[in-house]
Amino acid sequence: MPRADPPMAASRPGWRPSTVTGIVLLALVYYGVARASLGLSFASTNASPVWPPSGIALAALLVGGPRLGAGVFIGAFAANLTTFVGNGVAPWGPAALVSALIAAGNMAEGLLAAWASRRFIRGEMFDSPQGAYVFVAAALVAAMASASGGVAALVGSGIVPGHLAGTVWLTWWLGDVTGLLVIAPLLLQLRTWRPRRVNWRRGVLTVAVFAAASGLAFGGLLDAGHANRLMTFGLVVFIAGAAYRHGPLGATSATFGIAVLSIAATIHGRGPFAKATANDSLISLDGFLALCAITGMVLAASRQRAHAAEGPAVHRGGQLPAAMLLAGLAATVLAWHFTAADTERRAADRFDDIARDIQASVQERMGVYEQALRGGRGLFDASVRVERGEWRQYVESLTINRNYPGIQGLGFSERVSRADRQRYVEQVRADGLPAFDFHPAGERDEYTSITYLEPFDERNRRALGYDMYSEPVRRTAMLQSRDSGSPAVSGKVRLMQESGEDRQAGFLMYVPVYHRGAPVDTVAARQAALKGFVYAPFRMDDLMHGALQRVDLSSVCLRIFDGDQVDPAAVMYMNAAQCQASYPHQFVQAVPMQVAGHRWTAEVKSTQVFEAAVERPRSPSWRAR
Repeated sequence: MPRADPPMAASRPGWRPSTVTGIVLLALVYYGVARASLGLSFASTNASPVWPPSGIALAALLVGGPRLGAGVFIGAFAANLTTFVGNGVAPWGPAALVSALIAAGNMAEGLLAAWASRRFIRGEMFDSPQGAYVFVAAALVAAMASASGGVAALVGSGIVPGHLAGTVWLTWWLGDVTGLLVIAPLLLQLRTWRPRRVNWRRGVLTVAVFAAASGLAFGGLLDAGHANRLMTFGLVVFIAGAAYRHGPLGATSATFGIAVLSIAATIHGRGPFAKATANDSLISLDGFLALCAITGMVLAASRQRAHAAEGPAVHRGGQLPAAMLLAGLAATVLAWHFTAADTERRAADRFDDIARDIQASVQERMGVYEQALRGGRGLFDASVRVERGEWRQYVESLTINRNYPGIQGLGFSERVSRADRQRYVEQVRADGLPAFDFHPAGERDEYTSITYLEPFDERNRRALGYDMYSEPVRRTAMLQSRDSGSPAVSGKVRLMQESGEDRQAGFLMYVPVYHRGAPVDTVAARQAALKGFVYAPFRMDDLMHGALQRVDLSSVCLRIFDGDQVDPAAVMYMNAAQCQASYPHQFVQAVPMQVAGHRWTAEVKSTQVFEAAVERPRSPSWRAR
């Protein structure tokens, strides 16, 4: 076992390289591992929740002495400087100053942890629980020095806003603590390891148990019900078994293996610690890894002391504290699971409320528009003939710009046979529209010309005379409305009014108008009695801004699709600012909406804003403390 006192560094004089060579090697290793770890850093801060270099530095300083601190400084300075400049966070001058301050903190962390370990641990490292406790305390305190100095430099230089200082500090401190507790003990154990005859049976059993425990926790089979949270206790039991079977080297190796696997799984959104952001996920995981490391060290130290004691009774008595520790950890994991499950339930209820509000708001708003169109049909039912001026007065009375956001106008499209086409064109031209004609051009059996459309602005003028029967999507909705006698909504279309850059998906709503007094009690009768359609074109973005103004969409991504499938080609609306990349355990709900006999599907997804408002419990380590 490696010793914590100074002779440990000189126990093998032929092995240790010269100080200069040691500094160079340490700087290179520190730089390489740090650069890889900074890829997981909190945005533009160089504060990573995974920081193995802290453990590498501590192990090197315990073995090679404080003179190797220069290697820590050089490696940390180079890694931070190249990352700052490469990411465009700061120019060379300010970046060099901040990098030097951060590197000084990294060096101070390693020197402080090494000094405390040498000063307060008597005898060999981790050969007693007291030694493990001292090492853990040294790691916790030393990491504060690095985190505090680094965050002060980042905030003072303006790289990190002051309101983020607490989050960055926690990320930094946890990353360094985890590196100190997971990496340094393993390297110190490997330094004194001697090859011996391998017990293959025991080795295969150990690997099998590790694979089973890791697969249950991070393999994804138990993600749906979040039972993978309970499976994390299996990893703690595995570490306990490794500590009792293989001693400190087994415990530290098991902890390292779990760390590598769990970090990889969590980064890829697998396992119980995966959250909305990689930073939040790894912060949560850090606590669990620290718990694993401490458990392994304490149990391995207890085993060493029990084996060194005389008599089997002492050895058996040493198992009781370990059993009590594992029982306490089991209760902690269980409490974490049930607390997290309750939090998930409350978050799901809140998400469901938002989805229901969206559904109700859209359907209620479309019902209001439907009544406006029915009112237009009532005008035709009550009059022998509705003149253009009368239609204008009716639409103006609705003040649609204020009361009906998203609607582009209210119009009437008249059914015209091929035989009546020319007469109809001449009639409309005589009514004050000399340029009127049907479009698109061509001979058809019947037409549905847009005759009235108010407000009669520049945008709506382009639609005048358009034969909506000529376009299949519009025609389908019109025939449905004609045959049913009820309002109908078209599928997704591009409106005739669309132009310029602000183009939006559109649709139309139709209400059939029949000749006064004609029978309409059968489908055939309604087909024969059709006079035309009162209709309204809608721009989807404008419509949703009005319909959903009382719904808080800041925490969800909303996409509305035409039809009953979530099809990217059929998307009609999306609050793009909130629709970010997907993340693990995201709340997703497909909400069907019936709009005048037509089907829309609203896909609602939670966002990181939603997750930030959920008070999720920390990982088991926070409770264990």
